[in-house]
Amino acid sequence: MASHRFDSAAWAQVRADEEHELWDRFDAAFCFRPSMHELPGINEPTPSITYDLVYEDATRVEPVWVNRTLLTALRRVTGIDDSVVVLNWHHQTYRCRPHRVRDEEPVDDTWPTEIYPDYDYYIWLAEDMRYGTFGHPWEPSLCIFGEELIAAVTEVGDEALGRILRRNGRP
Repeated sequence: MASHRFDSAAWAQVRADEEHELWDRFDAAFCFRPSMHELPGINEPTPSITYDLVYEDATRVEPVWVNRTLLTALRRVTGIDDSVVVLNWHHQTYRCRPHRVRDEEPVDDTWPTEIYPDYDYYIWLAEDMRYGTFGHPWEPSLCIFGEELIAAVTEVGDEALGRILRRNGRP
């Protein structure tokens, strides 16, 4: 994302040494494979649901609705002061406190990394990596994993996320 006018109460940059450790943990847990051809880009865990972000008529699912749906779901699974790790391949890593992101913020201007995978791999994770999202820009898809986050997305409603491609890594 080009703009970096994000709210420091909601977003904090991660130090480079910690960033490397977080990526190493993510890779060890999910076997990240950045590729335009080898799909999916991770070993999708159980439980997980992966959504196709392109409709049958080739239009894409609306990014702002994907971001807002997942922000609402993340608020349901995090405490008021909890943060999630936000990895953006080859870019700065952040921690985001979902409850501190202002609802009136336009997602595309004030988030340093979206949930919708727009031209890069965007990964949002619980600190212990038990739930999160993996956005694959070249498939394009969004994998949501972990019982509590899947349940929260179901409660919020997953209509904005497109059709289901895979469950637990299987078609």
